[in-house]
Amino acid sequence: MEIILGDNDQPAPDVLRELRVQARLSKAELGRRIGLSHVSIGRIERGVHQTSFDTLEKWVKECGFKVELRRRNDSRDS
Repeated sequence: MEIILGDNDQPAPDVLRELRVQARLSKAELGRRIGLSHVSIGRIERGVHQTSFDTLEKWVKECGFKVELRRRNDSRDS
């Protein structure tokens, strides 16, 4: 499965929550693995708190996915 943040209608916090749920991780377990409290995980998933790219990458990897960066195609690239 490929999830592209920013290129679909689903907000990033919803995508992060979905990744955690698919990985069958509780907020507490994911938090333990990436060094955040379960409260912080909840805040990120609700969009109340933004997170760093480093934390985003850890989150995605712990859920069994990988982060790939691609240059966005736009008219300025031509």
